[in-house]
Amino acid sequence: MLWLLALVLAVAAASFLYPLLRKTYFTPPLVLANLGLFMFFILLVNLSPDPGLNAFIVENLLFKPQDLVELRPWTLITSMFLHGDPLHVIFNILFLYLLGLPLEDRIGGRAFAGVYLTAGLAASGLFALVEWGSVVAALGASGAIMGIAGAFLALYPRDRVFFILVFLILPRVSVYLAVGVVILGEALLLFFGVQDGIAHAAHMGGIGFGILLATVIRRPNQEAPLPTVALDDLATTEALRETLDRIQAESVGEVREAWIDHFLEKARCPACGRPLTRAGKVVTSDCGWERRL
Repeated sequence: MLWLLALVLAVAAASFLYPLLRKTYFTPPLVLANLGLFMFFILLVNLSPDPGLNAFIVENLLFKPQDLVELRPWTLITSMFLHGDPLHVIFNILFLYLLGLPLEDRIGGRAFAGVYLTAGLAASGLFALVEWGSVVAALGASGAIMGIAGAFLALYPRDRVFFILVFLILPRVSVYLAVGVVILGEALLLFFGVQDGIAHAAHMGGIGFGILLATVIRRPNQEAPLPTVALDDLATTEALRETLDRIQAESVGEVREAWIDHFLEKARCPACGRPLTRAGKVVTSDCGWERRL
């Protein structure tokens, strides 16, 4: 139990410090809520003299398909903040930090909260369809977190993030690779009908809904792509012409800008043959040559 207390303190410290460095005000409190409620209910169930407390929690706080017809809609929300065991909550917290923080940093807290909550509700809805008529209960933030993963994949597939895959630590891996491996794993488990007590269909539903929600999210500070006409006469080699083709074909703003920077590093001034320098939308050379992109 001491290791769990140490984890709580470490997560709490990180959750208070991180927002001071980056404007991510939703993910850290969300992490604290998930971990804090897990600790609270663990202590409550173990210290309470009432033997029926656990059954009360299952009946009134966990989500079951019949809750939709028995008018207990609050379980759609409460179940998202409850977890079955320490590993369950630890893995969800880990994914929230690894994918939630960088995504919220990019799209803002309001859009992030919308994706998280809506994807969580959608995942529970799919769980109800798959398990309709059964008494199986669902709990955990996994569906909502999978929605975050899906939105991240759709919005910033080529961005690189720190990621941990089982025991493999990946300091900088592309989002499409990190999330793609997760999707592949979930799809295989679902395809082979693995019965491990995990709602893999709900996970896939969360991912799909996150991808769908990404289509209505406007990426902050997204400017119209720079035209490439101003670069045409600078593509004097086959390698530069190939790079220019990549620039014209690229739809992701950050990647396109990176290719433009790479192009200008290799290109030379048409007037003097010296290296070029870029400052925003203006490209210059030491000889005084200048061009606006």
